[in-house]
Amino acid sequence: MAVNLLENVGEALQGFPLINKYCWLDSSAALHCIRGNGEYKQFLANRVYKIQSHSEVTWRHVGTNENPADIGSRGGVIQDNQLWWNGPEWLPNPNRWP
Repeated sequence: MAVNLLENVGEALQGFPLINKYCWLDSSAALHCIRGNGEYKQFLANRVYKIQSHSEVTWRHVGTNENPADIGSRGGVIQDNQLWWNGPEWLPNPNRWP
């Protein structure tokens, strides 16, 4: 889904320079698959191939405690939740990225 979203946003932003593309995920197992050259069953292999075909994207890991998506998906309260509204404190500063 993230790769499809990147493709759609890239098309919508044609004419605007995109210097870097980053995707964040909270699954270290998925990140290992994306970065690796393992042999997977067809379903997973097709998805890994599609992701790896976008070599311009840098994939990064974000822990559960710093992942705003986990708040909404786990029934958390988002009202007055700074992580939900602003993201992790380190996100605006690439020098502090995990």
